[in-house]
Amino acid sequence: MKKINIIIVTVGLMVFLSSMTLTKLVVQDLGKIKISVPKEFFQLNEQDIVTRYGSANIPTAVFANVTRDVLLSVNVKEDTISSLGKGKYKKITPEYDRDVHIEKAFHKSSLRADFKDIKFIKDTSYVNGNLNVIEFEFIGTLEGKDAKGNPISSRNYNYIKYAFVKKRNYTVNFSAPIEVQSTWSPTVNSIMSTIEFK
Repeated sequence: MKKINIIIVTVGLMVFLSSMTLTKLVVQDLGKIKISVPKEFFQLNEQDIVTRYGSANIPTAVFANVTRDVLLSVNVKEDTISSLGKGKYKKITPEYDRDVHIEKAFHKSSLRADFKDIKFIKDTSYVNGNLNVIEFEFIGTLEGKDAKGNPISSRNYNYIKYAFVKKRNYTVNFSAPIEVQSTWSPTVNSIMSTIEFK
């Protein structure tokens, strides 16, 4: 009986460890940012990106799995104005340090407005030299309409990392259906922790 229990525990442990295995990653150098991307992902072309995101806020690059329901988007943009709080703004100079706490409050408020029933798993900000970083890992529901105007909603697992280096803003956003959260969470944490901002 003891031997059977040991076998069951061993098999259970092997299944658990295999579920925690990280997806194989390949490094993509996008010029101003270097990021690891799941090997099976492909990069969407510009037309696909415009169709999905609209022409107003086109990300720098978007990577997707074969079924296109798991997405990793990267956006890099130059910024010359930053909020100082209370409706005041200042031109950013190379020496200017952003207030990461104000930025975090702003982004968190925006996420609460965009997602229904949002539940934060990670909610952090820190400064590392010239690099200001804000990270949100969360579950939330997006509501919208399909092509026929019918209301639709999807509950997603998301991990968003905002980084600010002097006059450059970075946004890295991972999104997947809630059903695959446990599959992707270890890999996403690995991706986010190894990003190189230039």
